[in-house]
Amino acid sequence: MAESLYFTTSINRFFKLQERLKQEIALKNQAFRGGANISLRNPVASQLNLARFLELRDEGTAALEAYKLASSTYLKIRQAIGAASATTSGMLAELDLLKAQETLLSAVIQTALDSAALSLDDLDAYKQDLLQSKESSANAFNPNTVVISLLDKPRREALQAEVERLRLQSFALQEKVAEANQARVSVAVTEAESKLLHRLIGQG
Repeated sequence: MAESLYFTTSINRFFKLQERLKQEIALKNQAFRGGANISLRNPVASQLNLARFLELRDEGTAALEAYKLASSTYLKIRQAIGAASATTSGMLAELDLLKAQETLLSAVIQTALDSAALSLDDLDAYKQDLLQSKESSANAFNPNTVVISLLDKPRREALQAEVERLRLQSFALQEKVAEANQARVSVAVTEAESKLLHRLIGQG
C-alpha cells in the first residue's frame, strides 16, 4: 500500500488546483480515447505503422493511468475544499443577503432623491397648482406621470444610515471570508498525487 503524505496549502490555492486538475483530466481523457489506423498492404509501411501503433497503445495506457491519478487527486481536493469551506459558506450566504438589502434600500433612496419626485406632503399643493393653472386642461393631474416619494426627510436619513451600516457590515464580512480562504488546509495524498499537485502548483 502506497504511503500517505500530506499536501498543505491555502483554500484559495486549492481552488486553483481544482481548476487545473479539471483541465488535466480533460486532456488525459482525450489522449487515452485516441485510436490509430494502420496499413497492412505494404510490408515495410505495415511494420512502421505497427511500431507506431504500439507506441500509441503505450501512450494511451499511460494517459489512462494519468487520468485515474488526476481523477483521484481531484476528488480529494474537492473533499478538502468542501470541509474547509463549511465556515465560509455561511458567511457568503449572509454576504449575499446584506448586498441584496443594500441594493434595495439604495434604490428606494434614489427614487426619493429624484429631482422630479414629490413628497406626499407636497402632493395636495401640486394638484391645487394644476387646477388653478390656465393650462390645467392640457396638464391635468395624471398619477402615472408623477413620481411620488414615499419617504419624508427623517425616514430618508434613517434609511441612508441603514445603508451605510449594511455596507460596513459587508466590508467586514468580506474581510473575514478573505482571511478564512487564506487558512492552510492539509489533505492526505499518495506520493504520485503529491508529485502531480506540486507540478500543477508550479504553473503559477
